[in-house]
Amino acid sequence: MLRSEKGMALLLIIWVGTFFSLVLTGFAFSMRVETDATRNFRDHAQAVLLAEAGIAQALADLANTKPSANGLTAGFRTKRIGPRRYGPGTYEVLVTNEDGKISINHATEAVLRRLIDQSGVRDVLLQETIAASILDWRDPDDLERPSGAESEFYRSRGRPYAAKNAAFQRVEELLSVKGMTRDILYGNISDPQRREALLKALPENREFAPQEYLGIRPYLTVYGSGKVDYATAEWEVLRAMDMPPDKMREILQAREWDPASGQFKQSPAAAGSTPRIYRVEAIGRIDGSPILSQIHAVVAKEGSTRTPHFRVVAWQELEE
Repeated sequence: MLRSEKGMALLLIIWVGTFFSLVLTGFAFSMRVETDATRNFRDHAQAVLLAEAGIAQALADLANTKPSANGLTAGFRTKRIGPRRYGPGTYEVLVTNEDGKISINHATEAVLRRLIDQSGVRDVLLQETIAASILDWRDPDDLERPSGAESEFYRSRGRPYAAKNAAFQRVEELLSVKGMTRDILYGNISDPQRREALLKALPENREFAPQEYLGIRPYLTVYGSGKVDYATAEWEVLRAMDMPPDKMREILQAREWDPASGQFKQSPAAAGSTPRIYRVEAIGRIDGSPILSQIHAVVAKEGSTRTPHFRVVAWQELEE
C-alpha cells in the first residue's frame, strides 16, 4: 500500500513538473514573439522616418536648385542621393524629372505609336491597337476607334471589367489596355550589353529579335500638363515627338553635358513660377534588420525662385 502511494506521488510530481514546464515554455515563446513584434514595430517606425528624411533631403536639394547666370535652370533626368547614414540606419533616394516624359493622358496616337515602335513593337497592327486603345481608355465616351477597345471588348474577357473612360492615375494601368503586355511596358532584355547596343542605335535602325522589347515605362508619366520639357527629355522621347533633326541638335547643344556626372548641366527651360514635377523614391534601412520602408512621392515645385515651395501630388508608402 505504501509503495503504491509513493508511486502515485511520484506520478503526480512528474505530471505537475511537466505541466509547469509546458506553461513556462509557452510563456517564454509568447515573450519571444512579443519581443520580436516590438522590435519589428520599432524597426519599421524608424525605417519610415529614415525614408521620410530621404524625401526631405531631396526636396531641400531641389529647393536649392537656382538659375545660372545666363538664365537657364539646372536640369537633370535622374539624380541619386545616398546611401547616407542617419541615426540607426541609412536612406537612399532616386529623383526623376517627370517634365521630360510623355504624358499618356495627353499624348497623341502618332506619338504613342512612334514610342511603341522604337521600343521593339514592329507589328504595325499591334502599334495601332495599343495606341488607339490608350486613347479609348482615357476618353469619356464609349465610341471605339478603329483597332481600339471600349468596355464591350473588356467585358468579353475572362475577368470582365469596364474601360476607365477617365485619365490614367498610374502608368501601370496600361497593363489593362488592349494589346499591352508586361514585356512591352517594362522591356524583357536582360543582357545589359544587348540593351545598350539597341539604345545607341537610331530607332529606325534597330534590329530586334522576335518578341524582344526595350520597354516604354521609363518615358511615360501621368503627371503634368502634357507639355514635354525637351531640355530634360530622354533621346527616346525626343524621337517619339518626331522632332526635326536640326531642332534636336539645337537642344542637345544647349544642354551642356557633364561627362563626370553623366548628366546635363543646364536646361533651356525658362526660370520662374512654372511648376516642375518630380518623382522622389526613398528607401529607409535599419542596421542589422531585414525591415525596410519605401516611400514614393510625386511633388510639384511651385512659387518663385527665391521662395519655392512643394505641393504633394501623390504619396505612397510601401512596406517590406
